[in-house]
Amino acid sequence: MNKIKISVIIPAYNCEEYVGNCLSSIIQQGPSIEIIIVNDGSSDETLSIIKYFQKLNSNIYIIDQPHKGPSAARNKGMEIAQGDYVAFIDADDAISAYSLKRLYNKAVITKADIVVGNIKYITLKNQCVTISNSIPVNLKNHIMEGDCYFVNMMKNKIYTPLITNCIYNRKWLLESNVKFVEGVVYEDELWKIEALLNCKRLYISSIDYYNYYQRNNSITNSLFTQSKLDSLYFICSNFFDKIFLRIDKEKDVVVTSWLTVNLLRIYCNALTRIESNMLPLSFRFLSDDFVQLRKLVIREALIMFDDFFHLAKRMEYKLKK
Repeated sequence: MNKIKISVIIPAYNCEEYVGNCLSSIIQQGPSIEIIIVNDGSSDETLSIIKYFQKLNSNIYIIDQPHKGPSAARNKGMEIAQGDYVAFIDADDAISAYSLKRLYNKAVITKADIVVGNIKYITLKNQCVTISNSIPVNLKNHIMEGDCYFVNMMKNKIYTPLITNCIYNRKWLLESNVKFVEGVVYEDELWKIEALLNCKRLYISSIDYYNYYQRNNSITNSLFTQSKLDSLYFICSNFFDKIFLRIDKEKDVVVTSWLTVNLLRIYCNALTRIESNMLPLSFRFLSDDFVQLRKLVIREALIMFDDFFHLAKRMEYKLKK
């Protein structure tokens, strides 16, 4: 039996149109990969499709559970994963040919806890826009700590909370106790930062890896609801806690500054997508809190901070009317 090098964990919920394409892109990566699909209470033909693929491929494992959301599905997949490294892939996306093997080889050579691959954003008309070339040349094919990677991505305005464009050392994830917060939408925002802040060895590859399909019915692009507002507010509160925990550590002043900017980005994302009639009477706007945090932001990050802050103030004014 081949050693399991990579465990691929896929939450699957009502994705009958796409899951076959996703699985096909992973199966051709090689026999040393185990594919763990968590059917998250699908009511369409998703389970039937993945069972069909399982009959043809002995390295596919299915977990069938009531609908709990992608965070719970990923945590469940981690419980049984056996690979040296873990990849999280969404059932409506796909990966490039032989990319997992190439990322794994880089991980072994560099002994990295996280290896970053390139993302291709694909519209419904299959018009591709790649961000691979937006990462500065001086950062590609380099090893650094996770918080250094975060700072560099923020400085260059190319940070993304996506967790699916990387592979992660499974043992390191378990030892770091990095888990997905269940019951929260946009869980990537929290998990990605937690992973990066715990990572001492990250490698930025130049390998084309993740094909991210832009669909109108995805969680990111679908109608903004009260539960999504609550989730983003929870994430903002969680980030405030992380920032204040780091304030007294002088060596963290750079990371803390960019965490603050990223928190403003998340807050603006919430404000720009809601309507005033969605806001409960108890809803508390956060701009006053950011006034206090601005004192902690280094000069290099202030321009971006102020851009987001002024946008937040404009949106708050609009929603209060």
